[in-house]
Amino acid sequence: MRTIADFQKEVADYIARTHQSGGLLECPLCEQGALIEAEVRATGEQISFCEECDSIWPSECLIDDSHAEAFQTFVDAHGKRGLTWSELKIS
Repeated sequence: MRTIADFQKEVADYIARTHQSGGLLECPLCEQGALIEAEVRATGEQISFCEECDSIWPSECLIDDSHAEAFQTFVDAHGKRGLTWSELKIS
């Protein structure tokens, strides 16, 4: 079973890999975290999320202040009750 520690390692690996290629984007909300591309395993939905403040952007949205959602808001609004960070597949 995949643990939260596994997920955190995947995030760290993604940041290192993406930073090396010069493609790492900073969160426009907190200006501290990196944006991580991921897939919701259960639905295949593509999202970006901030590893620092936990804001989420669905892939079809611009990554800006007006399109950001809190993780729990995203879960509630999309009927994904029970969704946890460990159920995201890092791209």
